Amino acid sequence: MNKFGIAEKSIKVIVPHSCSPDTWTVDYIVEKTNELWNPFLCLMGLRFWLAAKQSGNVIEVADGTVLETDTIYLCRDFFAKYLLDTALFSEANLRESGSILLVIGANISAGGPVGLSLSSWWTDLLLNVEENNISFSKEKFIQYGSVNPFEKSMSQAVIPISMSKEILPNKKSRRDRIIFVDEPHEEVIKRLRDNSNVYSVLFKHCLDICGELRKYGFTFRTFSRNLVNRDLQNLYKRKSYLDVVSRDSWVPYREIVDLYATGNMFFNFFPETFGFPIYENMQMGNAIISYSEIANLLNLRSMQNSVLVSLYQSPKTCARIINEYWDLFQENGFHELISAEANERYSTETYAERLLRQLNR
Repeated sequence: MNKFGIAEKSIKVIVPHSCSPDTWTVDYIVEKTNELWNPFLCLMGLRFWLAAKQSGNVIEVADGTVLETDTIYLCRDFFAKYLLDTALFSEANLRESGSILLVIGANISAGGPVGLSLSSWWTDLLLNVEENNISFSKEKFIQYGSVNPFEKSMSQAVIPISMSKEILPNKKSRRDRIIFVDEPHEEVIKRLRDNSNVYSVLFKHCLDICGELRKYGFTFRTFSRNLVNRDLQNLYKRKSYLDVVSRDSWVPYREIVDLYATGNMFFNFFPETFGFPIYENMQMGNAIISYSEIANLLNLRSMQNSVLVSLYQSPKTCARIINEYWDLFQENGFHELISAEANERYSTETYAERLLRQLNR
């Protein structure tokens, strides 16, 4: 029996049929993401399907399904409510079979008596930003979206999942000074005129740092699905050094990761709920640039797999630090270390193993 109250059991991952490559091939989901009914959930389903398939543990819940004995069934929180209402996963049936339904949520407060988290990032502030009125002031410290890595939970485990390393592209060049700037989230875009809002401040500070980094020979690329927004259009016009790849809506997953692969550093300025872009870039060996105010300290270590700057530093100072890290990144071949560690910690190939390791502690 481990700290989660779970004895030695086998594991089955439940994948909703609508998200399963049994109906769509892996290539179809990756290449035609924009044509799917809900691209985000379908990609999420693909991640778990791959993790289950690669470990030989996948189950589709359908008519006639019977619970196996002494088995841990994993499912995403968006599918759990449906399962919990079925006779198959009733409390009595689970108890009789000696099995357990483990709910995998977006953050560390995932539902269920025992839950798993995809990320250690707090999301309650993201979901209630209007009520919290998040603002930035140099008169107080801010640690927004961050988590205390020393805080323990007896009923939660953080087990991130990214993508299969076989699906991510192979990079062509490691020497080009190209930084891919994260796509601004809609929460950022709608607050661009608010110079006290932390979203707006982080984004503009990031772009100002890029302006300073030009002096060191860096170039920049970003992606946007919201260029219909006039404020964003005007901002990008003023920051003409940004190569903006514009699309109207969702694009194929393949196109997104291919764009990431054109850079060697990824600039994150928004508190990611899941961290997928961060994980995927690290799997490809890209270094992460982020902020101390929002950095997930469980994943990012400054001057190793990332370089952390701060809103309290001038863009000029930040650019100097990032350029110093770039030299370390190149001289020490950090891309190989970053890629190897990220594939071990986040890939679908290792998910089942990491899950068992965590549950058996």
